[in-house]
Amino acid sequence: MLFANDYNDNRIHIDETQSNQTYYCPYCGAPMITKKGNVCQHHFAHSASYHCSDTWEQTRAYDMSIWHNEWQSRFPKANQEIKLSLGDTRHRADVLIDSTVVEFQHSIMPVKSFDDRNNFYFNLGYKVVWLFDLSDIYCDGNLSYCKENGRLCFKWNNPKKAFNSYDVKSGCIDLFFQLSEDTSEDKIVRVLDVSEKGFEQFYASNFISKDNFLEYVGLRNGQCAPPSRDDVEKNQEYTEFCQKYDVVLNKQQERAVQAIEGSNLLLAVPGSGKTTALISRLGHMVFNKGINPSNILAITFNRKASDEMKERFAKKFGWLVGNQIRFSTINTLCYSIYRRYCQNEHIAEKRLVEGKERRKILVDILSKYSDEYPSENEILDFEQALDYIKNMMLSDTDLIEWNKSYCNIREMYYDYQKVLEDSRQMDFDDQMVLLLKYLTMNRKY
Repeated sequence: MLFANDYNDNRIHIDETQSNQTYYCPYCGAPMITKKGNVCQHHFAHSASYHCSDTWEQTRAYDMSIWHNEWQSRFPKANQEIKLSLGDTRHRADVLIDSTVVEFQHSIMPVKSFDDRNNFYFNLGYKVVWLFDLSDIYCDGNLSYCKENGRLCFKWNNPKKAFNSYDVKSGCIDLFFQLSEDTSEDKIVRVLDVSEKGFEQFYASNFISKDNFLEYVGLRNGQCAPPSRDDVEKNQEYTEFCQKYDVVLNKQQERAVQAIEGSNLLLAVPGSGKTTALISRLGHMVFNKGINPSNILAITFNRKASDEMKERFAKKFGWLVGNQIRFSTINTLCYSIYRRYCQNEHIAEKRLVEGKERRKILVDILSKYSDEYPSENEILDFEQALDYIKNMMLSDTDLIEWNKSYCNIREMYYDYQKVLEDSRQMDFDDQMVLLLKYLTMNRKY
């Protein structure tokens, strides 16, 4: 941490400290230790046993390398290490120029840290420009390039997973790589496109210099626009939302609520507050992000859970909004789209087979391949095998290979499908596979 607060709450840089003064953490208010040694150790620090509320301090994800400090020190101190907050989540931007955050990373971050930072800045309305130092990877020969159609085509052996969720087309993130620390070399590139496989192959701009990069982010002749503090308004808006609707969340839940961009996975044990987080997230999307509730689809597994989610949302945020959000089970959603497709294409609907009717088909097929009446476990195993084949959308080649360990499964599967086809029927798994097929063919459904 390069900045702390003095007794009068003024922002003080580590170079401006006096030995007879005490300085305090701008996040938690605790007294700070001033460490003045080499460049890497020249900073404010908490005592080893103290846990600060600053998220980067907690995760140790903040870069304190010499490379990082050299880049950050090129900017005016007023733009460096800006404290940003949203709810209980507090981060410090390396540099904030107007509404653009500039982040410098000497080492590749973990996937979660990279995603957390991007989601946090996005929810505050800031754009992020990242500069990663890949000079070691490039010098080791794990990153190479050639010129292709006026741009650079890179091959990366074993690329880092942190960039898997990077969306080059979103416009919210600019990603730059520095391939040499030699200031005389123009070895910085901006990522323009990524292959379908990911960063094993990506395309970038022609090489630019350090001065070109600084000018791109807004630093000219050592001057740049002052930081835009929209986060204060956004944080107040979020805080008032939580107070108005009695939204009480822990930090993990709060981060899930605020992460509305892209796909997100929330893992939690029963009773830990998954539904609370989901409902609060829907409210945040509607009231803080201005998302039309009629454009939101909330899917769960069974009807009871769907009804519970709708009721709990409506009790907290009102039935007027609750009735506009579509709460549905996955099977209800699949059937409604399938039915609409059949009506529009003038195709006769298939009938859903379930319960005793489906069980009889399973028993008949199992009996065909055995001299004995199938046991309950055999019926259940066959049913689970069919579900797996369809959910994983296994090919005929996969079935041939699987046939070695599950005798006759390929023939049994095709017998089962023939019975359904002959009687114009489908099961729940067929319903989901058909939905994917129709949506791939035509997204209007």
